[in-house]
Amino acid sequence: MKKQALEGDVQAARLLLERALPALKSTVAVIDLTELEQAETLSEKAEAIIQAVGTGKLALDIAAQLISAVATLAKVIEIDQLQERLETLGQHLKVKPR
Repeated sequence: MKKQALEGDVQAARLLLERALPALKSTVAVIDLTELEQAETLSEKAEAIIQAVGTGKLALDIAAQLISAVATLAKVIEIDQLQERLETLGQHLKVKPR
């Protein structure tokens, strides 16, 4: 297989590399982000994450995942608020006589 890889066989080279260098796996790191816990708004939470990257407290890939989680939470909150508005609107429409 080594000979094939040296001769330009991409599949053989890939197999050799996969055996020699195992795939990187993410590790769980305990991170102290007191600023994130103290942030009241979603934008403050995102800002705390970005500041943690800037100060070296947080790796960029973990920060990207956290920002994505904040964005998803914002969407969920928005949907909840829209649902509440629709329910309120529906109640007002039912109350008014025609």
